[in-house]
Amino acid sequence: MSNGIEIEVKFDAKSATDLLRLPQNLKTLGWDLSDPNDVVMNDYYLDTPDLDLLQSGWTIRLRRASEQSKITLKSLAPCEDGVARREEYEEEINWDGSGSVAFPEDILDGRINDLVGEKTLWLLFQVEQSRTQYISTLNECTAEVSLDAIRWIYNKRSMNGYTAELELVDGNEEGILETQASLLKDFDWKLSNQSKFEVGLDLYNHF
Repeated sequence: MSNGIEIEVKFDAKSATDLLRLPQNLKTLGWDLSDPNDVVMNDYYLDTPDLDLLQSGWTIRLRRASEQSKITLKSLAPCEDGVARREEYEEEINWDGSGSVAFPEDILDGRINDLVGEKTLWLLFQVEQSRTQYISTLNECTAEVSLDAIRWIYNKRSMNGYTAELELVDGNEEGILETQASLLKDFDWKLSNQSKFEVGLDLYNHF
């Protein structure tokens, strides 16, 4: 199981083509980028019928990507100035991406069981993502760069969007914060102040 504080900066983009500006912008700012890796991900956000997790400030995400499945428990701390700092616990699970899934009580060291007990978890909404990823380095800072074409799905309704993220992997967060400031000032990027969960929750609440 992995755990810790996720730190990332997020930007909105107008299109998939607009996303492709970011790798070149980062190179201009001195970052070294790995070769790109393309992956398709299906995310399923869960809660109880009474939204106990949401009311407690948490969400559960099931992710199916590259023939692997993970469950993640994430805190719902809001973005501030385009920077997200969230508590996160993650563990690989046995699930083929179809049908229901059952979790043992000790999954994620029992944290889910502590939050919802024996209540049923059901699907809030689904997120499909086509992601291009890079590992990027600048001085002592390492970040994961993600370019995402996203489709949110709820009750046969959907909406599309595009976001770019820099997530701190190692080093001091000042590296990505300084890069964020340069991308906003010099390359006309726009902050994203909503998480993918918050966008999906809006879809859930309004349809």
